[in-house]
Amino acid sequence: MIERLFDAFDDAAQEADAHHVDKGLLRRDDEHYYSAVTRRLVLRDLKADGLYLARDEDDRPRNPMSSIQIPYNGLVVWVFKAAKIRDFDPRHQVPLPGHSAPKRAFWRQEPVLGLTGMPMDNLLLLWSEERGEVEPTMTLVRPLGGDHRRDSLTLHWIGPLRRDMAALAVEDLNEMQASVENPMLGGEEAG
Repeated sequence: MIERLFDAFDDAAQEADAHHVDKGLLRRDDEHYYSAVTRRLVLRDLKADGLYLARDEDDRPRNPMSSIQIPYNGLVVWVFKAAKIRDFDPRHQVPLPGHSAPKRAFWRQEPVLGLTGMPMDNLLLLWSEERGEVEPTMTLVRPLGGDHRRDSLTLHWIGPLRRDMAALAVEDLNEMQASVENPMLGGEEAG
């Protein structure tokens, strides 16, 4: 699954670059267009593999605007482009849910509609790129709440996701440390 995601993003970024060159488009004229094209291409590739959350009534994505949600092994992963970082705090990469009721519910770990009846964790996967090259490390986040204000964002943990993690054994992954972890959560209080 991890390798498939990285492959889909690498292929989509190259195709989005070629699209901009072919059409004579400058990214600086509309920085959001490149991201939207990339997301749509990733969604196309994941759809071909059956790796996205579709609506029940048709085969379209559950959320609008090329949004990608992937159900996998007790997880629902919602993919976003990382926010531009102003400092070294990785929490500032995490987009806010804003005034969107579905996003706020997802950030609060409420069950995703249509996937009730089984325990699921809601995770965010943040990707970024520089000049058409997808960064080799994505960021995986377990949110717990938030709204349109930065100080409302609550995270359980945030940590890196790299392609080579697909080859690690489960016991190796258990020993990895998150970049940021909320010590008041997870059963034990900080001392």
